[in-house]
Amino acid sequence: KAAGPVSLFCKAAEAAIGTAVYSPFVRSSVVQAQYFKDPAHLPSYLAHNPFLPDINNEKAEKNPVYKANLAALERLVLIRFSEDTTVVPRDSSWFGWYASGARGGKIVPLRQQAMYTEDWLGLRALDQRGALIMSDCPGQHMQFSEEWFKVNVVDKYLRSDDGARATARASGSGADVSEGGVRESGHLSMRGGGAGIAARAPV
Repeated sequence: KAAGPVSLFCKAAEAAIGTAVYSPFVRSSVVQAQYFKDPAHLPSYLAHNPFLPDINNEKAEKNPVYKANLAALERLVLIRFSEDTTVVPRDSSWFGWYASGARGGKIVPLRQQAMYTEDWLGLRALDQRGALIMSDCPGQHMQFSEEWFKVNVVDKYLRSDDGARATARASGSGADVSEGGVRESGHLSMRGGGAGIAARAPV
């Protein structure tokens, strides 16, 4: 299958940010740079990326509001695309990350990471009450049919028992855990494509 306009744009954006991803100019002009986490340069990522380390509560000083807001969700659905080549590693859709300091190494699942064991973001709290859902979608990044979405997302998670739709927010960039964000936006947050800690930014 030939690459579509979105895929080509993502690849071009990745090439642009790969050489100077943490420079002020790139950060201010390429939105994908805010989602870029280079496993070979984690100190630079933590020091110079203004968005992702903060929203993932990866910095030394944690924001308790982020954790409280995410843990307050009715459920968090993490969708991984089984053949994803846009988000690398694809398991970052489930917060999986490289064990070593370079791409291509062993992936450490979420439940084996300090983010989970120390519960920086409220993910362990969600998991312990059965509210952390890890779901797979077959195929490439963001390539799904309306029928798949209806059966596997709308009917499964966005409808209450009596058939009424639950209040929800679907986001391609992860849950909004800024102050007041989750409480204002509803009971369920969906995150697709691993935007939270993806090594390559999904579009």
